[in-house]
Amino acid sequence: MLSSEMKLGRVFGVTFEDGEDFMESLTKFFKENNIKQAYIPSFVGGFSEIKLVGTWENLEDPDNPIFGQVELERVEALGCGTLAYDERKGVVTPHVHVTVGTRLDSLKGYTGHLLGGKILLVTEILLFEVLEPTMMRVTEVPPFNVLKYVNE
Repeated sequence: MLSSEMKLGRVFGVTFEDGEDFMESLTKFFKENNIKQAYIPSFVGGFSEIKLVGTWENLEDPDNPIFGQVELERVEALGCGTLAYDERKGVVTPHVHVTVGTRLDSLKGYTGHLLGGKILLVTEILLFEVLEPTMMRVTEVPPFNVLKYVNE
């Protein structure tokens, strides 16, 4: 288990509007507000199109990571995640998961890691800036996409 007490900074309510690209808008928001890392306890909204980590195929080993993607249209979403800053690349690295229901298929549900999407009507996010400790995303070795805390 990895754990660390967090020192929180600012708290934001952010609304993304119809047609915005979720990841581009999130990255822009981080730059404009000079945020390096954050926790999103929840967000609600809709996506006209969305990409999730997943596959429609049967898996040889369901315990191994999945690297494929599934694309869905017109979904209602509930999500949460963490965002860390990658100093080497100079970018924010989001780890966001969503549960979505397809609007045109009796709200058939899917859950997974969010790769990206376009907002449908509106998406509202509650975001907590994390000041300490430094949050680092480790993606090179299994287990992939692990968040580590570095107390300085």
